[in-house]
This record gives sequence, C-alpha cells and structure tokens, in this order.
Amino acid sequence: MLGKGFLDWLREQDDRTKTGLIAQLEERERALIRHDWPLWRREAQSPPRGAWNCWVICAGRGFGKTRTGAEWVRECAILDPDARIALVAASLGEARSVMVEGESGVLAICPPNYRPFYEPSLKRLTWPNGAMAFLYSAAEPESLRGPQHSHAWCDEIGKWPGVSGKAEAAWDNLAMGLRLGLQPKVVATTTPRATALVRRLVGEETRGLAHISRGTTYENAANLPPRFVATIRQRYGHTALGRQELDGVLLEEIEGALWTRSLLESCRHEGPSDTLCRVVVGVDPPASDRGDECGTPTDPAETSFDIVARQDSLEADVALLRGDVDEVKARVEKIGRVASRPALSGAADPAPEVKGFVDGYLRRGATTEVKSLTAGVPADGGYAVPQQIDAAIARELTAISPIRAIAQVVQTGSAGYRKLITTGGTASGWVSETAARPETDTPEFAEIAPPTGELYANPAASQAMLDDAGFDLESWLASEIAMEFARAEGAAFVAGSGNDQPAGFLTAPTATTPDDLRAFGTLQYLGTGAASGLGDAPENRLIDLVHALKAGHRQGASFVMNSATLAEVRKLRSEDGAFLWQPGLVEGQPDRLLGYPVVEAEDMPDIAAGAIPIAFGNFRHGYLIAERSATQVLRDPFTNKPFVHFYATRRVGGQVLDGNAIKLLKIEE
Repeated sequence: MLGKGFLDWLREQDDRTKTGLIAQLEERERALIRHDWPLWRREAQSPPRGAWNCWVICAGRGFGKTRTGAEWVRECAILDPDARIALVAASLGEARSVMVEGESGVLAICPPNYRPFYEPSLKRLTWPNGAMAFLYSAAEPESLRGPQHSHAWCDEIGKWPGVSGKAEAAWDNLAMGLRLGLQPKVVATTTPRATALVRRLVGEETRGLAHISRGTTYENAANLPPRFVATIRQRYGHTALGRQELDGVLLEEIEGALWTRSLLESCRHEGPSDTLCRVVVGVDPPASDRGDECGTPTDPAETSFDIVARQDSLEADVALLRGDVDEVKARVEKIGRVASRPALSGAADPAPEVKGFVDGYLRRGATTEVKSLTAGVPADGGYAVPQQIDAAIARELTAISPIRAIAQVVQTGSAGYRKLITTGGTASGWVSETAARPETDTPEFAEIAPPTGELYANPAASQAMLDDAGFDLESWLASEIAMEFARAEGAAFVAGSGNDQPAGFLTAPTATTPDDLRAFGTLQYLGTGAASGLGDAPENRLIDLVHALKAGHRQGASFVMNSATLAEVRKLRSEDGAFLWQPGLVEGQPDRLLGYPVVEAEDMPDIAAGAIPIAFGNFRHGYLIAERSATQVLRDPFTNKPFVHFYATRRVGGQVLDGNAIKLLKIEE
C-alpha cells in the first residue's frame, strides 16, 4: 500500500521524477495515484490558504480550470456528507456536457469505486456518503431563488448571459442561498472577459471579498498537444484576443479605442450644466486594422444639429412606443386569462356526440340521445363509447401497460382474429437468363389465432358527482377504465392461461434448442447455471441472452423484468467496475442494460428456482395483441344505490407471434 509519507514526498518531486517512479508501481497503485489530485495540481490550481468564501480562477484556455473546479467539488463531497453543491453554467446543456459529463467533469475525475450516481432527469448527482450536487442554468436566475447550498461551482461566468442583468441576478440569488454549513464557499472558473459580473468580482479582490487566481494557457503546456501550443502562440500571441484568451488578461479597454472608459469617466459632470452649446464632431477612421490615429475636428457652429433637442425627441418617441407595448401586453394578458379559465365540462369545445354521450347517457341515463351514434345496441350489453373517449382510454393503456407499449397491437372489427405465418419452404431461387426454372419448395404455414377474453372494469360514482357540472366525467371515466384494464391485461400478457384470456408469453412452450430446430411457437431459454440465483457470472449470461437473438430482431429489442429483479441487475458491474445498467441521459428516454431499453413489468416472476425472471426480445415481432376497437359501457344505477356503476367491457386477445423474437433467462443449473 502507498503510505501518506510516500505520497507527500512524491508531491514535492518534479514531473520527470514522478513519471519514472509511478511507472514502477503496480496497476492498482497507479490507479490510486491517478485520482490523487494534490499530487498532480499546480500551485495556481490549489485553493487559497486560510479562510475564504469566494475563489475566482481567471485564466487562459487550457489552463485546467474545469479540472480544478471538478476536483474541488469532489473534495467537498468526500469531506462533507451533508454537502449540497450548486453547479451553475451558462446553460443546462453546458452544465451537463462540461461540468458533469465532460473529459474533466465530475464523473470523469471520480474513481470508479466512489463515483456519484447521476440522475439527468432530476439534474442531480448523489455520492455514496450522501453528499449531493444540483445543476442550474445562469439563464434562469429565478431557479436559484429558494434552494440552499453549502458550496457552489460556477463555470465560465464570463459567458453567462448579460441580457437584462441575468448574470448578476443569477450570482446574487446563488450567493443569498449559500447558507448551509459552517463556511459556505463558491468557486468561479472563467476565461477573463470584460463583463459586468467579472469586473465586479475582480474589483472585490481589493476589498477582501474574493480571492483571484490568475494563469496562462502555457502553464499547462505539458498536458496540451505541442502543435496546438505552437500554433496558437504563433497565431494569437501578439493580439488582444491572445492576451485575453491565452494570457488570461482582463482587457477592460478596446485596443486602439479613441475614447477609453477611463477618459469618459474623468469627463463625467455632476449636476446640470451652466451653458449648453451645439457641437459637431467629425470622425474619419482609417480602414486598416493598424492604421494611423485620426483626427476629430469639432465645430461649435450655431447651425449644427442640436443634440439636446434630438435627445428630447428620441425620449418622446420611446415613451410613445412604450405606451403601445403596454397596450398590446394588456390585450395579450386578457386573452391569456380567458384561455386559461377552466371549462366546466372539462373540454373547451367538445364534439356534439361526446357531449350527448357524457351529459345524456352517462350523467342522466338518457338512451334516446345516443342511439344514433352508437356502434352497439342495448342487447349487446351496452353502448359503444364515442371515438374521442375510446382514444383517451387507448392512450392511457399504452402509457401504463408495459407489454402493450412494446408489443404489436391490431384492431379487429369482430370477436376473433386469425393470421397465417410462413414457417418454412421458399418461393424463390436463382437461375441464369436461359436456364430452366426448377420447382421451388412448397411454403409451410401456421395459423395464429390469439385466445381472447372479455376484459371488464366497473368503476362507480355517486349521483351527486354526476350532477356536479364541474366534475370532468369524461376524463375520470377514461382514466378509471384504463387503470383497471391495464392491471388485468398486464398480468395476462405475461402469464395468461389462454382460457377466456390472452395467452402470456411465459406460458408458451420452451426449449433450449436453437431457432432452426424448435417447433413453431416455442421459445428458447438459457439457464443461469445456478439453482436459485443468477449464477457466478450473471453479466456473461445476459450477454449470451442478447446474442441468442438474431440480429434482425435485436433492432428494437428490450429487456423485460420486474423491479425486484431490476434491483439485482442494477448492481452488476463489468470487469473494469463500470455498471452494466445505465440511466437514460435525456428525460423521456428509457434506462438501458447492455445498450438495450429496460421495461419494468411487475407481473414478471421474481428470481427463484425454476422461475423465468428476465425476458429479452423484440416484442413487436414476437407478441401479438388483438382487440376490438370499441369499448362498451353499460350504466347501472340500481345495483349499489346511491352509486352509479359504469360496467365497461372490451375484448382483448394475445399470443406469441414469432418464437424466435423472444428469449428467456431461466433459473436452473
């Protein structure tokens, strides 16, 4: 093991000595040293000595500002389990791509055994000891009003948006929220730019409110490509841009300016002027970028234009425009208030058939108002709901029924559905232009007829609720029916018996034989190699499961398992310590395992002897759901007075479509 004394001694050596000594260490020891930031940082990258609360690193590009900020965040998180750290950038995209996921970001510089858990959708990182960091955008200053923090890292404050004072507003809101812990601190890293916020922080150094560290690009030349350093030195070394971007110099004046900021400030006059005169200023600037100084002749002639009068006219025009803008804003706000006012019926302008169905049949039980729009008759057990309500039920089902969301769904107009599938033979071949055409093999077919059953739901509402005009009966009924349908069909699609209900894919015949040798409709399974668990190398079995599926089916394939199994799978790591499971990087995208989406279906079995806890496949190719397009509703106000029941039915069937498109992982030796 590497002792503290050795590391302290190694930190004092030059880079050449460090490299030679580290090369003689074992790989495990080199890995530890790689993440020992005090060993590698330069003096300018070390935090200020003594007590401080604001550290500004104002240096050239490539200096190592991002690495310094990320390492400081890691140190704060390790030393303080209660740390609540704000990561603020010009935009959320830059906070994510640079501060968190970048080459020198927080995730990259943390060792694998102590890397924070990153939740992009929540904009949050959580370390194993409980310390947390949150991402913010300086373009949204109000997002920093309210949250409290103990530490903060602000990256590239020189490019924070200055429109309407957003940059300074974001900094002020952040500063007022730094009130956790004994000594809140903030680190700001930036390339110097003469923005209001950067000038303000640099000015605070003289008052002891901020500590400024300065540096150049060339200080980090040992870690940069030599050609890059030589090129930028030759191209920008003697320019104002180079002084700012490479040397880290804050240029408050434009190079070659005729009127500098200091000159204008020295000429500022307090109070009204005793005399006003008309002055003409003529400027003829040179066209070249390094031309000679030009003269500025002035003429206090009475016939020159009157600046004061022009100023008064301009202010009058601005006042007139502001009045017009205020009037337009008032009209827009009025329209917005009207548009946002909730409609009593739950919809702004419902279709006539929907209004008649909801207000007539569902609320009052009047059947005469809906006879002309129903697809069924009372003898069939109820009335078919209008298309808009049926579509709402379908949307809810797709959102909350996991297997329906990934399987193939067909709509039928009758109770049954049949489909022919080619299982063998060929109807094509290759011949020359003049050769005889030999007879081809006769194709073989199998018939798919998914077992169906009547799915029902029976929500109830009181008559008082139905009489309330503000009660959104349409949305409530669609949601209640969809929830009950989803719960019932979710279990049937996984393990349904096929008797008056769909045949689940786990009840299909299974075998270990490969695709070309199994009977049609039989699924292939792989054993885990253990009688009661995932085995000694579960990651290898998962890889075998993926590649047991043919390449044509892997495009669009998904893992299916319940949350208990997923909890075990999420702990699996590769040989280099990386997790096999990866969260979705963008909100709305699914989590992934070995690069494939993971679908949670709670009706899948838990990990147990003889169980099949994990399925992998292209369910759009492998599982078929057939259903009648119309949902029927029968209003029942008599069975359970004073409640009115709505007995909803729908015929749904399901069956394995292609046994080669779904693979199973079974717990067995």
